[in-house]
Amino acid sequence: MVTEYDIFAELIKNKSKVTDIAKALNHNYANIYAKINSLKRDKLILKENNLCYVNINNEKAYLLAKIIDYCIKHDLNYNFFLNKTMSNILEISLSKDVVFIKDFKQFNLTTLKKYIDRLIKYNFIIIKSRKPFAFSVLRNNIFTDVIHFFGGEVKEREFIIEEDVFNKIENGLKKYKQKSKKQSRFYIKDIEEGLKLDFIHSTTYLEGNTLTLEETIKLLKHKIYPKKNFNDILEVKNMDLAINYLFENLKKPLTPEWILDLHRIIMQGLHEYNGRLRDAPVIILGNPDFEVCDYRILKPRLNEFISDFKKKYEKCRTVKEIIIFSGWVHNEFQHIHPFFDGNSRTTRILVNYCLLNFEFPLINIYKASKDEYLNLTKLSKKREDEKFVAFLSKIVLDNLIKINEKI
Repeated sequence: MVTEYDIFAELIKNKSKVTDIAKALNHNYANIYAKINSLKRDKLILKENNLCYVNINNEKAYLLAKIIDYCIKHDLNYNFFLNKTMSNILEISLSKDVVFIKDFKQFNLTTLKKYIDRLIKYNFIIIKSRKPFAFSVLRNNIFTDVIHFFGGEVKEREFIIEEDVFNKIENGLKKYKQKSKKQSRFYIKDIEEGLKLDFIHSTTYLEGNTLTLEETIKLLKHKIYPKKNFNDILEVKNMDLAINYLFENLKKPLTPEWILDLHRIIMQGLHEYNGRLRDAPVIILGNPDFEVCDYRILKPRLNEFISDFKKKYEKCRTVKEIIIFSGWVHNEFQHIHPFFDGNSRTTRILVNYCLLNFEFPLINIYKASKDEYLNLTKLSKKREDEKFVAFLSKIVLDNLIKINEKI
């Protein structure tokens, strides 16, 4: 069934006559005409000389265009997000760090499950526990836009490190080790290969790469090249090599040379300074307040990072200490920012270097978490390790829950 949003999506492309829209959507004229009149009444579109077009000066039309554009680019069904029920679910979910089914008393359980299951499929939901079912919804800009489009309010929520999350991570890690031992090595290798492909896709996507997960899999497993920008293809291929480097050198001590070799692999063919420290200042795009190390002291600063890394690593005894340590590694390295480009991709592999050495599986920072992740890191006005650790602990727990369900 054609919706008003389908018509609006057509009008984002071009100004069109009603007959042209009906033809493009393969729908009868009378129905399209009625929906266009509805869009006009809501002032989302305008009509002039028989041509309909988006009312770009209307705030709701602007929000709707952003939502539809995001969904199309990310292969999501915008009709799924564009309804009042979804808006209400998101408004409740984003008001708290953790939500439970009891928080949605006004909703039909079957309807609620439909929406939550789809959000889990899209990795927009971070699961805290299955029994009782508790979760967090990632603060993605599309959700803010949906809530505002339907007249709702987005409340600021706190990032709280909950002590029980570390107990849940510890239990999830034990379960992962136990279940892995019971399965054949071939089966576990297949699971690990899937995790690797997910990681490559997500970590490059976070930097603006346009390859889909399907295109990434076809490229790396079957050497089928997508019709995409060559640099995007090279980024994915390099990351595949970088992950191989990580596993091949996992038990080697972290050194400046280890990091430089990793960066060289990540950025080969993409930047002339691959595997080399920058020799000039840099400013983070979109956040000039982000503090980075002076390029003139990068070499001793990197040595200091390695020294601190070793001391902190040796002191890790508990899951809580491991997650806090991994969060420190992430933020410390990002603020050193030793390279002209490729710092964040290198950082996420270093985080996994930490976790893998403590027998965690490969942990993926989902592409759906991009907005929340960037707002806590490169786009943050100040460094807040505690907030990032709260985010990272949720991500690690959700990864473990989903991996254990696959094994």
